[in-house]
Amino acid sequence: MTAVIRFTTTVVLTCAWLVAVRAAPLALNQTTPSPTKPEIKLTGIVLTSDHRCFDKQQKDTLCRKSDWALASGTATYLLYGDRATLKRFERKRVSVNGLLEEEQIVEYGMAMIRRKITVRSMESSELDKDVIEGLVAQLRVVPWRGPENSCHPMCWDFAFTGPMIQILQAGRGAQSILLGHLNDRSIQDQVVMLLGGVGDETAIWPIIETLTDGDEARLDERSKRLNLVGNLALTNLTVSDVIWHHGGGMIVDRCPNAVRSCWSKWWLDRKDSFKVGVGGDRLYTNYPNYGIFAQFSDASVR
Repeated sequence: MTAVIRFTTTVVLTCAWLVAVRAAPLALNQTTPSPTKPEIKLTGIVLTSDHRCFDKQQKDTLCRKSDWALASGTATYLLYGDRATLKRFERKRVSVNGLLEEEQIVEYGMAMIRRKITVRSMESSELDKDVIEGLVAQLRVVPWRGPENSCHPMCWDFAFTGPMIQILQAGRGAQSILLGHLNDRSIQDQVVMLLGGVGDETAIWPIIETLTDGDEARLDERSKRLNLVGNLALTNLTVSDVIWHHGGGMIVDRCPNAVRSCWSKWWLDRKDSFKVGVGGDRLYTNYPNYGIFAQFSDASVR
């Protein structure tokens, strides 16, 4: 009798276990929520793609996952949300509140991370002029080694210092203050480089005036450095091929000893109609990509 009871109990328990196992996947699918996305609050600059794709019926290989991104510190986040709001804050300094998603991917054989923010709110966060002046003062203290190109076509390493990154992420609000320091020889190269990242058309001629031609351009080390930085700054603002042609192949410097003359001619031919950020696609190989006019990638190695 005892054996029968034990056998019956075992059968009942076994059947109950089987029912539970079979039912578990269904219950799990029905009740387990998707992973919660953490909320994030960041301040930075809203980048926008020159190659707009959000309103295209068919996407092409140059399209990004989003036409907008936030540059905050050394990280970049794709932005998703109300398009009217994103367009209104293009290339402006903002505070963003939203939901963060980070995705590990492999691109070109490299481990990458794609950061996304679904925007809940976005508002202006311009820096006070005194704060920007304080950052400019730090440029005199924190040394900058300058830009270096490590490959052909161009792979620029700008080696921006902390104060330089903060000024770049102050956006256009920093332009007038930087122009006021353009003749400060101790930081002139940094000021020119920063104007190339945050400036508009009013910065173009003042940058050209820092350039040199002839023997001075060839022999004087300071002039050579200013010419290099000026070329980067002006190419970044104008999306032109005055110095370097747009696409790939061997790099040819078109104006090695007449930098100022070449840029002056280009500007005098266009100064009455040219607007920074209007026209021109920065997605080409020889583009020195930085500042609030930077093109961004879908993912980063950082």
